[in-house]
Amino acid sequence: MRCILAPYRRGFVPSRILIADDHDGMRQMLKKSLEGHPGWAVLAEAKDGMEAVSLALELLPDVIILDPAMPQLDGLHATRNILSVLPDTPILLYTSHAWPTLLIEAVRAGVRQVVSKSAPVEHLIEAVEVALRGNGGDGSDDGRDGVKLAGSSSGSESAADTTASGQSSASRQPSASDQSSASRRRFRTSSSQE
Repeated sequence: MRCILAPYRRGFVPSRILIADDHDGMRQMLKKSLEGHPGWAVLAEAKDGMEAVSLALELLPDVIILDPAMPQLDGLHATRNILSVLPDTPILLYTSHAWPTLLIEAVRAGVRQVVSKSAPVEHLIEAVEVALRGNGGDGSDDGRDGVKLAGSSSGSESAADTTASGQSSASRQPSASDQSSASRRRFRTSSSQE
């Protein structure tokens, strides 16, 4: 467990970020990239899902970045455990495996956004900015309109939105009862946003 907070000027409270990934090199790259952003501090680093849950409950970060494939407890189970106690904490998945089934499970777990590790790190920076705006910021975007897949190299999800049930919106008409929930649970690639 590593918990590090750099000193800041008196009265200034940086946005506190928890990162969890089982690869040391990835955690170091994330820390360097995130702390390069003014006003952000990596509060702690976890090497597995159990440590991520423990640190989140102890330190109450402003945003959490999880790798979904970690030992002891995967990122989706860690998300569920964290959100059961801290329901308003934005959680982002940073993954090498952006399969449609992972995206569906991410929505069900409460993840705000899934970012592909193959995408430029700027996609993750943007996802953190959006998550922080919705967590005590100006409130203009709370990041709850659905899980967005940022930086996907696959175009399969960009052609049609996918609901939490796994059906393409192009293949069925939403019922009146699921229109509002479907709009909150859409998956969009960053290319469909541009």
